[in-house]
Amino acid sequence: MGFSPQVVAYSNHAGSPYPYASGGGFSEYFPRPRYQEKIVKNYLGSFVKDQFKGLYNPAGRAYPDVSAIGMNLTTIWDGKLKPTGGTSASTPVVASIFALVNDALITAGRPPLGFLNPWLYAGGYKAFNDVQSGSAVGCDMDGFEASTGWDAVTGFGSPVS
Repeated sequence: MGFSPQVVAYSNHAGSPYPYASGGGFSEYFPRPRYQEKIVKNYLGSFVKDQFKGLYNPAGRAYPDVSAIGMNLTTIWDGKLKPTGGTSASTPVVASIFALVNDALITAGRPPLGFLNPWLYAGGYKAFNDVQSGSAVGCDMDGFEASTGWDAVTGFGSPVS
């Protein structure tokens, strides 16, 4: 099953005091690692520019690295199907994909993948669908926008199915 085009998640359900919106950004506490430098600087210079100057730490560790469908996922809770969403739902989706890859590698007598981020930023991002539409929202305004390549709302996008 595919979703085309893929768009940054946003929903403002009637009766809900808070909209559901995709997040992302830059750490105030952790510096940007070397493997992110080129790609994140390109995003900041090409897409963000001075738009949010003073509202975020442009030298901070950028996140997310990747994303996944995080809205209207079905889980089983207490023996019943229950809809859920958010990072708490999408993170295990991505982790389970890499767990399956590691399982296949180990079964074949090969080592597991290990720390993925340097690989991801060096070209592993080609295993992801680039989400290029939509933006984060907050404080009554649009936030970081999805763009070609890495962006501060969907990272490199969602796993290719």
